[in-house]
Amino acid sequence: MKHPYLNFTFSKPRKKLKTVSVRLAFLFAENSSSSILQSHELELAGIIDMAKGLEYHYKNFKKIEKKYLASYEKIFKEMILSQIPGKENMIHEAVAYLNRLGQIETLITAPWFKTYITEETLVNFCPKIFALMPLRNKFTAHRSIDDPRNETESQKASQASIPFGIQSRGPIGGLPKVSYSIKIAKEERRDSRKTLLATYHKLPVQEIEHFSETEVWITFTPTKHHEEICSEIVTVLRYFFEKATR
Repeated sequence: MKHPYLNFTFSKPRKKLKTVSVRLAFLFAENSSSSILQSHELELAGIIDMAKGLEYHYKNFKKIEKKYLASYEKIFKEMILSQIPGKENMIHEAVAYLNRLGQIETLITAPWFKTYITEETLVNFCPKIFALMPLRNKFTAHRSIDDPRNETESQKASQASIPFGIQSRGPIGGLPKVSYSIKIAKEERRDSRKTLLATYHKLPVQEIEHFSETEVWITFTPTKHHEEICSEIVTVLRYFFEKATR
């Protein structure tokens, strides 16, 4: 019996499908008769739930961030960051978002999934997803300070309580954005669980990774990166179906 998510019908043209979960459901409907969808129905349908989670936490984060940034000038004139309303709620949403993203990264690197797509292609399609995984693995899934892996004291400190920051306004008239950062040793980027970035994307991932001589700063800006992450997810799934149904 088919998963309920695979029984969708659509009346709107594809270009009007805005959310990532609906775009994925549309993609699944297009491939509903494929053997790969039938043999891995539960694994693949689960990504729609994961995408719905990303949308939910992003929407909540954006709502809280908007209220917070409304008092941006006052906050920085008075330097009262500790009194920011909703600051803790924003990080709860960011943590939940990254944990859902970690589920998606685990799915697309599963052995059965990589039967149809090379690791190099995965990295080319999803650099931002892979670049954010240390933030998930060292803070949101669990804290590295509670399960250390040879981090320096400075690195442990950055990973124990995730730094909160405000990015600059950027272009004239642009709005500031809330971001979160940690730092890891460069060796960890090379010797991580899957080492995909170190092998296939030696340069820093734009807007997320920042290299020093010995360390990598990883910065997550939800309202900047969400749409890019969604595009990566849809792109890699579309390519997967194209390869698996040939």
